[in-house]
Amino acid sequence: MKKLNIIYLLLVVAGFSFTSCNDYLEETSQDLSYINSLDDLDELLLGEVYLQRTTSVRVSDATGTYLPYVHFMADELDHVTDAAYQSGIYPNSAIDLFGYYTWQRQVSLGIDGSNVYDDALDWTRIYKCIVSANVVLDELDKLQAKDEEAKMQARRIKGEALFNRATDFFLLVNLFGDAYQPALADQTLGIPLKLTSYTEIGAFKRANLKDVYAQILSDLNSAEEALRDIPQQSIYRINHAGICLFLSRVYLYMQDYDNAIVWAQKCLDEAPEVEDLNSFATNLFSEENRSVLFSMGGNIIAENIFEYDPWGTGPEFGTGQFIVGSELYNSFADNDLRKTNFFHINDMYPGIPLYDKQYSDGMSSHTELSDCFTLRTAEAWLNLAEAYAVKGETMNAQAAIESLLKNRIEISSFESVAQTGTELVSFIRDERRKELCMEGHRWFDLRRYQANTAYPQTKTLYSSAVVKLGYYDLVRVDYYKLEPNDPAWTLPLPVYESEYNASEGNERNAREPYDSVNY
Repeated sequence: MKKLNIIYLLLVVAGFSFTSCNDYLEETSQDLSYINSLDDLDELLLGEVYLQRTTSVRVSDATGTYLPYVHFMADELDHVTDAAYQSGIYPNSAIDLFGYYTWQRQVSLGIDGSNVYDDALDWTRIYKCIVSANVVLDELDKLQAKDEEAKMQARRIKGEALFNRATDFFLLVNLFGDAYQPALADQTLGIPLKLTSYTEIGAFKRANLKDVYAQILSDLNSAEEALRDIPQQSIYRINHAGICLFLSRVYLYMQDYDNAIVWAQKCLDEAPEVEDLNSFATNLFSEENRSVLFSMGGNIIAENIFEYDPWGTGPEFGTGQFIVGSELYNSFADNDLRKTNFFHINDMYPGIPLYDKQYSDGMSSHTELSDCFTLRTAEAWLNLAEAYAVKGETMNAQAAIESLLKNRIEISSFESVAQTGTELVSFIRDERRKELCMEGHRWFDLRRYQANTAYPQTKTLYSSAVVKLGYYDLVRVDYYKLEPNDPAWTLPLPVYESEYNASEGNERNAREPYDSVNY
């Protein structure tokens, strides 16, 4: 019996039996007859196309969150190896994500070789969102908008669906495809471009990076046109300024700096607000903050590193063995207001910076914004500055980064940016690391820096893994590293995809510790 492509076999459910938190469609529906109006499509869009907003306490329960591993693979976190801190920690994320943060050939396997994580979770769910977007777009063409209000609603639905399909392709290609290099983009494998809402038979075909990014840009440009002058309903639904910002990000990744500048500036022309930490008294990561343009997806990072109990009963550990990386924390100067806005030090653990950045009231279970997909105007200034700097437009680059830093550095000690050339590019990238930390950018940024034509920048990553017998009996610490241009800078395809589709590419080497220390 000929097998249905495993992706699309799973995805066909998304086209014919949607469910959502509103239960607006019945699970047993076998056709699309329930879509009778634009309101039906709008519900479908909200319930099945957008990445859902949920917070998961444990990585193993992260069926509602996305890309939890992306935080652990880069250099923003340190693994807790001190035996004195082990007794109060539930090692959930350390167990489940071992294959990711030690960059193993098969990321689903734990330190003991057993299956501990579903490596197809995001692949499947994001492709389901893509198919859902395709359903919305197909059905939208069949509905007639009878008045101006309906026409505006149809335009908004189209724009939101296209934006989401573009961002889904973008996330997938930056996880499972290599970083974009203009000269090699037509020769480098990307991901399958699923542009239909029906099931297809046979092995999928991976489009090259050039074609994937061309589709992303096509969807985003159409979405930008559709959402012009359309009011935003909430920060959990994309608006025009957010599309402009995301276009600037895509062009920055493609090393198309002219267009990165154009779209970053369009975003800032429309949404210029950047909160000044010299006077900003409320939480930076709040849906009330006007610099937040859009957010979707879950939040898991804060629950999986050290936390603090704001009610004063003592420190509260997250469910993982990770803390804010010392290199990251120490990169903030003392006059940088982000240092105390994003982190704090508890007297009981003076050597451990605790994470506050995305808390709404001090506890990560109450976070309002996603840690894997949030658009803030600060990124527009960073995109603008980096693009100008790489192009050699020094004064424009300095002015752009200063526009952000004037709102981040204590006003009494602010100094103008004087760096030029390579030093300026590195300075701006360092500021990007600090400003956007724990928001899902760093892994992708490190990948694109080493593929950059004009200013390549490489870094060797280091990680450690605590080996235990059971939860609490400590055995040793294994140390791993990921060197520049290693194949493991790209995720392997999910195991079932490589088995059923015999797809080429994404092969990783076996990885052993480069050092081990016994307790």
